[in-house]
Amino acid sequence: LDRLKKADRCLKVLENVTLQNEENNNYLLTYGDGILVDTVVRVFQVCDQQLIYYPTLNAKDKESTGAVIRECLIANLKVLINLTHDYGSKSFGSTLAGKKEGVIETSLHILLEIPNFVPEEQKFDVTVLALILLINLVEHSESNRRLLISSNAPFRYNPVFAEATAVSALVGMFLQQEELARTEERKTDAILDGKEKPEKTQEQKKSTEDNMEETVQLLLQKAGRHMEHTLVGAYIALLLGYLIVDNEEYELFVRGHMPNKNYQMLLSVLQKFYNFMTLTAAAGAGSSRGIKATERLIKQLSEIDQAIGGGDQPQAS
Repeated sequence: LDRLKKADRCLKVLENVTLQNEENNNYLLTYGDGILVDTVVRVFQVCDQQLIYYPTLNAKDKESTGAVIRECLIANLKVLINLTHDYGSKSFGSTLAGKKEGVIETSLHILLEIPNFVPEEQKFDVTVLALILLINLVEHSESNRRLLISSNAPFRYNPVFAEATAVSALVGMFLQQEELARTEERKTDAILDGKEKPEKTQEQKKSTEDNMEETVQLLLQKAGRHMEHTLVGAYIALLLGYLIVDNEEYELFVRGHMPNKNYQMLLSVLQKFYNFMTLTAAAGAGSSRGIKATERLIKQLSEIDQAIGGGDQPQAS
């Protein structure tokens, strides 16, 4: 446990020195013939394997065995995200990390299983971090796309008589997030229509101002949950989109798992995500790059759907 605490502190330092720093990243990736990456990946896998035996429910708990493992895993995810961030179209960091044995499988397990073993307040963070890592791994690396396409889902996603693919699990998660987002949207509409009101006892007589404040708080809560589900869905859509870049075989495989065998649902979510980014993006190069990459995916998926008769698709504008 003391070693993990020390590793956690080291990882936090590494996170700071690798954030958007190509020179530092290249140095650490190549140092000692990649020994740092090997070490980070080993700790990454140990945390993933052990956390299921030490689940935690309290986000404020920082001292229990489960909490130490959890915090170390989150720090590890952030370091790997920085190290696999590719500059331009070069896939140096992502390819180097992706070829380490078990990295893709561990990342999938963290995405699909580990949120069940962390506090409610951290489920979204762990999910998004795992998705960003997987996106980094496949965006510019054909070898990593091949690894992910050929991967199976964790055990819980495997039917009794057949192994579920990682793609089928990702599509299933995407559909689940979309349904949850629609459910939260309906709840928000119900609040606005006055059909859902804050619970109160007959003794609690509140002013109009108090009632309005409670309604606003409910709306913010529901909107926050809706946005979380929408963002997770958008990141999955990006991941699936990057998987099929310039590869007809992968495109057919992914499309075969989609509802109606087209990308209309992915496009709808990506368009919302694109609009959100253009409205909120800072002037930084990273934001611009993300917007352009999403725009390219929307265009590519739209062209595929139009070619197979999927109808008119939304265009990024």
